[in-house]
Amino acid sequence: MKKSILWTMVVFCGIFLSGCCTQNCSKDAAYPSAASVKKAKAARVQNISFSVADEVKAKLRLRVIYSQGNKNFSAKLLQLIADDLLSEVEIGNFSSCDGFIRLGNEFQTKDKTGEYFRVICKRIFVNVVCYDQLKAHKTIRLKAMPRKLGYDEAVEQYLEPAARELRKYLVPKIAELNNELLGVSQITVKIRNYRKGDSQTFSREVEKVARIIGSVRGVLKYQNIAQDSAAGTCTFRIVYAKGKMPQGVRNALNNKLK
Repeated sequence: MKKSILWTMVVFCGIFLSGCCTQNCSKDAAYPSAASVKKAKAARVQNISFSVADEVKAKLRLRVIYSQGNKNFSAKLLQLIADDLLSEVEIGNFSSCDGFIRLGNEFQTKDKTGEYFRVICKRIFVNVVCYDQLKAHKTIRLKAMPRKLGYDEAVEQYLEPAARELRKYLVPKIAELNNELLGVSQITVKIRNYRKGDSQTFSREVEKVARIIGSVRGVLKYQNIAQDSAAGTCTFRIVYAKGKMPQGVRNALNNKLK
């Protein structure tokens, strides 16, 4: 009788302990520990990777400053050579530009008879500055022209010869600047393996891409111009020194993103 009671108690304890184990195990499965959650999250972050998906060549953006003298003359002078310059760079009143074209002039009235003026052009000057570096500088001097009826007419007769000299100097300099010294590309980076719809993670990874771009040797300026969280892409406009990036900006960036 005693053996029977003892055996019954052993069986009961076994069933009770088995039930406790089952409850604890199912509880752990339903509610993973904080450590396991952190580990899983870290694994997801570590799996995020970047690669350059596309590159589109772009142009330098230059703003024109009429710095001295007859500004109306300078504006008309620039219009005469604008088509040649626009084949190499963008010119406009950009909120964020890559450099400046400074254009000025100095005229002197030698004599005036009635409404007839004899005006001499003492000088026309131009300089180009990009990223705090003087890239081009020229002073043009023109042969004196005859008197004209009206002051504006006496000045504007210098437009054609000034445009010829300015075009001859400035267009090759701008071409050299845009094609040999500096490069501009719009680079689209693909952010892989991040959870779609997680805007916080996407924003964080875009900021990380920006930091990586800024760390590339030769990058002078970068700007986030577009991003698409659904596609997992972000696009940056990047200005770089070609001499410091002989392999090109796409290859240099891909090496950093790996």
